[in-house]
Amino acid sequence: MNQVFNEEDIKKKVFDDRWVKFAFGPAGLVRTENLNMGITEFSDGKTSLTHRHDVDEGLYIISGKGSVKIDEETHSIRAGDFINVPRGSDHTMITDKKSKLKIFFVFSGNNKNRLLIRFVNQFYRYYSNKLSYQYKIKYPFLCFF
Repeated sequence: MNQVFNEEDIKKKVFDDRWVKFAFGPAGLVRTENLNMGITEFSDGKTSLTHRHDVDEGLYIISGKGSVKIDEETHSIRAGDFINVPRGSDHTMITDKKSKLKIFFVFSGNNKNRLLIRFVNQFYRYYSNKLSYQYKIKYPFLCFF
């Protein structure tokens, strides 16, 4: 088991709106059940998917500037800022048009349930307008997330 390692040792996982290096967690270099920690970076001019967690999340802005929307409040953010995202809060990261945003994140909890809930919520939010009426009738449980 790796007790000490460098950010350069962690493979990037690339998503539509960002890349992530998971240090700890179910997808981390070190597999953990009750701790998620890593670094993520959003390209300039990007808005993340709005999402929520069933645990508190702490963020630290390593570099860049932009804004974070937590529930209905939007805050300007820049390098050196700490952000508290309370459990259950919808949140969205928004980068400035000329600035990437690199963030250190940490949160805990039951990863299996949280990751399943996050996936289902993101799936539903993204596809809810694209689902046909027949699909919603066949899979009504998707309409409740």
